[in-house]
Amino acid sequence: MALCCANEAQMKTRKFHINPTVKNPYDDKIANAIDSAGQGASMARRRLQNPEPFMNRTKKLWVASYAEYFLDPDGTERRQRRQITLGPTATMSKREASRKLRPILDKVNAAAFNPTPTKKSIAFDDFAEIWKRDVLSLKEPSTRPTMRGHVERLKERFGARDMRTITAGDIQQFIAIRKIMGNGPKTLRNLWITTRLIWAAAKKQDFVDDIPAKPDLPGRTKTKPRYFTLREVGQIIRFASQLDRMIYWLAAETGLRAGELAGLKLTNEICQNRIEVKQSVWNGKEGTPKTANAVRTIAISGYLYKEIRNYELSYDNYEAGIDTDNFLLKDPIGKPWDPNSFVKQNLQPLLNTMGIQRAGLHAFRHFNASLMDSLGVPLKTRQERLGHAATGSLTLDVYTHSTWEANVKAAETLGEKIWEAVNAESFDSLTAANENGSEVEASKPLVIN
Repeated sequence: MALCCANEAQMKTRKFHINPTVKNPYDDKIANAIDSAGQGASMARRRLQNPEPFMNRTKKLWVASYAEYFLDPDGTERRQRRQITLGPTATMSKREASRKLRPILDKVNAAAFNPTPTKKSIAFDDFAEIWKRDVLSLKEPSTRPTMRGHVERLKERFGARDMRTITAGDIQQFIAIRKIMGNGPKTLRNLWITTRLIWAAAKKQDFVDDIPAKPDLPGRTKTKPRYFTLREVGQIIRFASQLDRMIYWLAAETGLRAGELAGLKLTNEICQNRIEVKQSVWNGKEGTPKTANAVRTIAISGYLYKEIRNYELSYDNYEAGIDTDNFLLKDPIGKPWDPNSFVKQNLQPLLNTMGIQRAGLHAFRHFNASLMDSLGVPLKTRQERLGHAATGSLTLDVYTHSTWEANVKAAETLGEKIWEAVNAESFDSLTAANENGSEVEASKPLVIN
């Protein structure tokens, strides 16, 4: 009894010396348990696989099954069972089937301990909606309708196809089909721009590996931009209705873009000698102008200011609704002024009546730039009045600065030339004879300083 107690005490105080060269049989189990806990209960321990080929139920084919490991796009590890057919039992022995299976297993075993992530996938239809929501919504209001139409054409072509399966050849074929359907060179180039933007966004989100190569596009036929001459502007303003007259004069003297015209407000933005461009309106929605340089102040002539005041007075007496947003340009029924509708319903019919080649409001902008050039307005002043980002010259863009006096002088000269064009036509065809047979000269508008 005493001996037993002594042995027990000795064991309690005894220090065990473990030989490091001897492997503990429980180490693997502990490691496997930790690995299993880290991967989740559904993940079995990974090991080298060496399955044997076996016959299928009909005993006509050699088949084999094994497990593949992979990572979800979010990083979660998964395992999936695979079964492959190796060959018919009638012409292939089991040993031959095993030899055919061996290279496949080598790849599977090599990847088992270093699984590669699976690539994200998405149908074009689904990503197109994401792109419209997250990217297209940030574009300028004037750009959105055109690009939205491009997206619909692309959806018609590619539909539910995985974006990774759409190749550069598919896009080239799409461009060719659209050309056959009548799309012009400019439309096709814009269509490719939208396509490239969609793929660039998809690449950022790992839905595609790369942006497809640029397709072959039809050559552009260079055409001279349509612009109004000084004589045509004079005719347009003279024959326009009382409400439209000011709009044409405003577009001709300032060269504002259509959206900038629609965005002009009466409150603190239109004074006797200047107009401040602070916002743009397209499809009834207010937004920022096209570029940072488009936010600008433009001098106006006394002629134009008088036209604006006459326009306001005419509208005050008109039986239309009140423009609650205080915009200068108003629709006859109180809705936001739409440049596109105005061109179709007002400008185009007027041009047809006078026999002038059809054009849009942008032709006034070209007229304005051309007239300033012919009048010798300094290039820096022209750049600032038109709201262009750059002239392309370091000297002009960085080191040259214009003065407000030059802006005012340009406005006065433009206003004078437009007034002369409007009234010069009246001397030819609208002169009236008084009782004594002498001509009556048209009265000159009051110049407001």
